Amino acid sequence: MIERKKWAIAGSGGGMRCVEGAGVRYKLAELGYPHPDIEVNISGNIPNALYCMAGKHHLGWDIWTRDLPGDPELINWQREGSILSVDQMVDKHFAVPGPLGLTREEIFSSHTRVFAATTHHATKRTKFFVNEDMQSGVDPLEVIRAGTAYVGLTRKWPVKINGERYSDGALSTSLKDCIQVAFDAGAEFVVAIDSRTDEERKTFAEEFASSGWSDKVALLQPESKAVMVTTNRADMEQSFYAGCKAVMQHPLLQRMFAGTMFPVRAQAA
Repeated sequence: MIERKKWAIAGSGGGMRCVEGAGVRYKLAELGYPHPDIEVNISGNIPNALYCMAGKHHLGWDIWTRDLPGDPELINWQREGSILSVDQMVDKHFAVPGPLGLTREEIFSSHTRVFAATTHHATKRTKFFVNEDMQSGVDPLEVIRAGTAYVGLTRKWPVKINGERYSDGALSTSLKDCIQVAFDAGAEFVVAIDSRTDEERKTFAEEFASSGWSDKVALLQPESKAVMVTTNRADMEQSFYAGCKAVMQHPLLQRMFAGTMFPVRAQAA
């Protein structure tokens, strides 16, 4: 029997543009790869990862293109300190009981190893919340809240967890860091989702070209219309599909689906 190798998803931040990450995961699940062995994510890709761990890949479309854009309180350009409110997102959407909600029991029904990036407010260093944290008392919804709390844009103040304050992981962590964490955790192949600004993506693409990772990292930079702060439903829909399309078009993933690469393990939940 061929020993299949571990694979991971690493996702950047990007505000509402992280709808791309929902599209990527939806398409991977549709093609038989619903649960990576490892998830390492920043900001808006943290809830994407946790929803997929809960087996709710199919809800990415509803959440990003229907539920969130349909909330008139999510974005308020006159609201000081939280134009795009992470508290509204967590409390009125992710925490609400029902199909679109998210619970600890659902999340840890899968065996995926998760690393959710936050920034420790006092030291400005990265703190990754992992399975053990969230299985021993730390509320996964508070990890989402902390990991997406970009002070001055999505929340007025950092989020307190176990007496310490944390904010958006994008303040201390890069997509490159996430990819390296995935490899350090045992991944041998990484699907990297880059949902940042076009300028940031261009810079990283140039850096990636000389990284030596081109044969073991599928870097996805979907051609997306959505911007970081938006509830434009048409743009969100296009960006979800752009994530799906990026999966289908990447040559490494084409080889993976065809079974001509190592191949990776399509992990059972």
